[in-house]
Amino acid sequence: MLDINLADWIKIVFIGLGVIILASNFISIPKLESLFGNVVKTKERLSSDKNQSLEATTMWYVLKDKCEKCNLLEAAKKLDDVFPLLNTVTKEEDSNA
Repeated sequence: MLDINLADWIKIVFIGLGVIILASNFISIPKLESLFGNVVKTKERLSSDKNQSLEATTMWYVLKDKCEKCNLLEAAKKLDDVFPLLNTVTKEEDSNA
């Protein structure tokens, strides 16, 4: 049979992996792309959703504060009606202060 020692087998395996990696840059493998592409897209989408939620919440607080500073109390009240969950947080903060 073939008389190949362990070091030669390791070299062959790494050369094979290198060829596969190199070939994957030029050959499209849809199954692998769909598998790994979905994982990356999901992480990006979740991160983006969190950032958008945080930005919307921050904008709500800024708008409400500006309405109150400009004595637009009815507009501030309407904001409370539209976003009741954010309103409960501000009431809890006011009661703790």
